[in-house]
Amino acid sequence: MKRTWRNMFRPHILERGEEYYEEGRVDILENNGRICTAAVYGTEDYEVTIDLCGGQVIGMECTCPYSCRGEYCKHMAAVLYSIEETEDAIDVGESIGHILSTDRIERRFDDLVSRNTYDGQTVPWQLTERFADGFLQIVDETMDPLLKAGNGEGAFMVMKKAFFVLEDVDLNEADEAGYELYWAMEDRFRHLRENASDTVRRELCAWISTLYDNREELVQADTIANLFLDGFADDAHKKVLYAEVLKQMDDAAERCCSLASLLEQYRSLLEEMKRDPKEYDDWLNAHEDEKEVLDIRLKEAEEAQDWQRARDILLKRYEQCASYEREETARHLSQVCRKTQDTEGAAHWLKETIRLSQSPNWQDLHDLKAICDPAEWETIRDDILHRFPYIKPQMYCEEGMYDELAASLEGCRISVADTYYSILKEARPAQLAKLYVRHLEQLQLRYPNKSLYEEMKKYVAMLAEIPGAKPLAEEFLQKWYIRYPTRKAMRTMIVEVNTQIHGSVLYMSAQ
Repeated sequence: MKRTWRNMFRPHILERGEEYYEEGRVDILENNGRICTAAVYGTEDYEVTIDLCGGQVIGMECTCPYSCRGEYCKHMAAVLYSIEETEDAIDVGESIGHILSTDRIERRFDDLVSRNTYDGQTVPWQLTERFADGFLQIVDETMDPLLKAGNGEGAFMVMKKAFFVLEDVDLNEADEAGYELYWAMEDRFRHLRENASDTVRRELCAWISTLYDNREELVQADTIANLFLDGFADDAHKKVLYAEVLKQMDDAAERCCSLASLLEQYRSLLEEMKRDPKEYDDWLNAHEDEKEVLDIRLKEAEEAQDWQRARDILLKRYEQCASYEREETARHLSQVCRKTQDTEGAAHWLKETIRLSQSPNWQDLHDLKAICDPAEWETIRDDILHRFPYIKPQMYCEEGMYDELAASLEGCRISVADTYYSILKEARPAQLAKLYVRHLEQLQLRYPNKSLYEEMKKYVAMLAEIPGAKPLAEEFLQKWYIRYPTRKAMRTMIVEVNTQIHGSVLYMSAQ
């Protein structure tokens, strides 16, 4: 950006803007090279927007009162200083020592902490999100330009500074937001490792390894442990990492992550340390009863389409798994049995799946019906309906048992009957009409109001559409027309429905 923007400001405004910038009062919210939006913290918090074109400032706005009078304010100047630093301060080959000698990063972190803590250390939960956003903004705005310029050493020093700032802050009130900030720092360490030179990467791994040895004293102990186990150990610590991974694999109480993750790390270490890969299979064979090991072996068997082996593994897993996992394991067994054309086994495990279920899965029912003979299915169906009476309407509908369907709806809400209206209108119109007549009789006993009129209108119209039930609907309309001589809304509704039924306005007798 060209430095001619300074000529747009009065000298004392420019000076105050530089002070705001040096004090770390500027947070760049967004900068796409054409429009920059920032927040500036002073007596009040203000938002500044800068329009740029070809390195020239072509427009500025600020929400402060001074700017609203048409003046260029100190907040605008502070933001322009910040943009200038981002674009110009970091060049290829420039040492991080020169950048940090200005104390700008320290001031920004110090200002962030002072504005978001009530004792210089503890971040209250109300300010956690603002603190986390500001913290990561400082890290990203400082580290990313350094990495782009090839200055991985400088980016590493920034990350170390950020790490220790976070160590000194108390985020105990932050709950999930605090953990999310720690996870975000893990991601940035990984980003640094992926984009740094081999030399910086070795220095980073050595630093992580040293912290891992003393992690009990750190607030971010889990962060360091995760990074260490994720391959941040240097060559000198690879043996330590290898021993640590094996220890956690062998002792479930020591595990800081899933066994599956540890096994993946173990296999990678074997490859990096040029050890015999057979060690991995030997460990799995020695721990065949572990759930995660069974999962790995099951995946291998299914990928190889070795269905008999997959069935044996699932049987062992079924015996070991918790009660809440048995339904899904039984379903998996039925699927594997079908792969081997074992119809009897598939039926057995589908029955077991349904027995274990708190609510039957319709796909399980369809699959079981498809492999059972009709007589056996009738017995199974009756048992299922005895256990789960609330599925009777849907079961009877799917089975084409329309008399039973109509009978089962007698004890249900009318909205359930609505679901099967189109089916029963054709299959059992007389029984459906009885359901709607009874509902309309109940409605007319309630105190009339506009909501009731709408419901009566809906159901008398539905009754009229059932084959052979139109006289019943007309009888209701005539009865209501006589019963409510003074209720205008009711009589209007009656005339509307009557017209809808007959296709024209008909005279209704008041007798």
